[in-house]
Amino acid sequence: MKNKDKRIAIIGGGPAGLSCAHDLALVGYKVVVFEATESLGGMIRHGVPGHRLDKGVLDKISDEIVSLGVEVKKGVYLDEKYGIKKLKEEFDAIFIASGTWKADKLKIEGAELDGITTAVDFLLNVNKGYRLDLGKKVIVIGGGSVALDAARTAIREMLKLESTDLHAIAQDTITAIDVARSALRTGAREVMVFSLESFEEMPARKTIQGKEEFEEALMEGIKFYPSYGPKRFIGDGKRVKGVEFLRCERVFDEKGMFNPLLKEGTEVFFECDSVILAIGQKPHFPFISKEDGIELTPFGTIKVDIATNSTTSPGVFAGGDAVYGPRTLIQAVADGKKAALSIDEYLRTKGKKEIFFIKPEERERMLNVKIELILTELYTLPDNYEFIKRKKPPTISLDKRVGIVEVEKAYPEDEAIEQAKRCLSCHIYTIYDGEKCVLCGGCVDICPKNCIKFIPFNEAEFTGENKIPIEDDVVLFIKDDDECIRCGLCAKRCPTGAITMERFHFEEDFL
Repeated sequence: MKNKDKRIAIIGGGPAGLSCAHDLALVGYKVVVFEATESLGGMIRHGVPGHRLDKGVLDKISDEIVSLGVEVKKGVYLDEKYGIKKLKEEFDAIFIASGTWKADKLKIEGAELDGITTAVDFLLNVNKGYRLDLGKKVIVIGGGSVALDAARTAIREMLKLESTDLHAIAQDTITAIDVARSALRTGAREVMVFSLESFEEMPARKTIQGKEEFEEALMEGIKFYPSYGPKRFIGDGKRVKGVEFLRCERVFDEKGMFNPLLKEGTEVFFECDSVILAIGQKPHFPFISKEDGIELTPFGTIKVDIATNSTTSPGVFAGGDAVYGPRTLIQAVADGKKAALSIDEYLRTKGKKEIFFIKPEERERMLNVKIELILTELYTLPDNYEFIKRKKPPTISLDKRVGIVEVEKAYPEDEAIEQAKRCLSCHIYTIYDGEKCVLCGGCVDICPKNCIKFIPFNEAEFTGENKIPIEDDVVLFIKDDDECIRCGLCAKRCPTGAITMERFHFEEDFL
C-alpha cells in the first residue's frame, strides 16, 4: 500500500499502543511509538512473571510490528516540556495508551518505612532480572491475580544478581496474585496474602483460570488470610517488622460503593521482613497540561467518546487502561484496533467540517458483514461436544518450579484437539422465519437446553412501552441465546425450514 504523508504519535508501547500502531502501519501511515522503558510490551512484559509467559513470544510480536515500518523511541519519558503540545506540532494525530502504572499506596501509620514496596515496582524489577532482598517472611496485601503471581515468584526465584532499590516505571494493571507468586521465586520462605475480600469475593477467584491459579498457589505453600485490612505498619524506626490488621466485615456499602468496614478491637499482628502492596493502580499523565484541552474523568482517566476513542482535544485519541482503568489484555488490544479505525477516519475527513466524531452511518460502512447460510444436512458438531469437560493445561512438578521456568505447559496434540471440540461456534446463529413456521412445537421438544419457547402474545410481559400494534392471537417465538449450544437440532427438526443455521462473518474494512 502506498505510504501516506500523515504522521501519528503513539504514547505507550503496551498492548493498546502496539495494536493501534500495527493497524495504522498496515494502511501506510508513518507511526512513531514513544515508550518510557527500554522494551515494548507494557505490563505484559514488565509485570507478568516469566513463569507465566515466555518473553520470547513478545519479542517476536513486537519485532513483526516494527518490521511494518513503525518507529520506536525507547526510554523516552514524556512530560510537559515535551508533551501533547509539542507532539501536535510534529504529528497529525496522537493516541494515548500509557496505561495505569502509578501504584496506589496506603496512607496509614508506618507507610514510610523501608521494606514496603508496590507490586508495580516489585514485578518490574523481577522481570529485569534483579535480585530483590525481601527477607524470609513476606506479606502481600491485595486480592487480585497479579498479587498471587508475585508471591509465587518471590518464594522460589534464587537469582544471584545485584540487589537494586524497589523503584521503577511500569504500565498496565497489577493485582495481588501475581505479586504473591513472584515473591515465592525471589527467595522468600513464607509468603502471606491478606485481602479485604473473603475467599468468595476475591477478584482472583472470579474466573476458572483464577481459581486454578489459586489452587496452584496453595500447593506451593502460600498462606491466605481473607477478610483482613491493614491498620498500621510496625517497624524499628527504619524498616518494617510487621503489620497490624483488623477484621474486615464488608468491602462494599449498601450503595455498592467501595467502602471497607474494619472492626475495631479485632487487632492481630503478623511479623514480616517485607510488604508488597497490590491494592490497585491509576493513570498518570505528566505529558498533559491544562492548555491541551484534554478532559479527565472523576476517576483520573481520560474522557473519550466511547464510539471513536477521541478525546475532547481534536486529533488526540486515547484507549486502553488510560481510559477505562485496569482491564484485560484482549480488551486493550481491541481498544487499540478501534482507535486505529477512528484515527484513519479522522485524518481522511480532516478537511471537512465534521472532523471530530465519526458519524454512525460512516462507522457502518466500515463494517463488512458476511452472512453464510449453512445447509442443515451439512451442519455438524463433534459428538458429545457439550459434555467435554474443561481440562487444565499440564504443569511441571513443584520441585522444578524455580526462577522463570514456565509452570504451565502446552496441551499434547491429542488433548488440544479434544479441548478444541468444546467450542460452541458463537458466530453461528439460529435464524427464525415466522412466515414459514406452522407452530408444530418440534423445535421446543427437541431443544436439549430448553431455551426455545412459544408464548401467546397476551401472556407475555414486556419492559418499557410496547408501541408495536399486534393482534391478540399472535404467538411469540422466544429464544435464550445465552443458553443455546448451537447444536442445530431445532433446524434439523423443523419440517418447513423456518429455522436455519447461519454463519456471521465480520470484516472491518478501511474504505
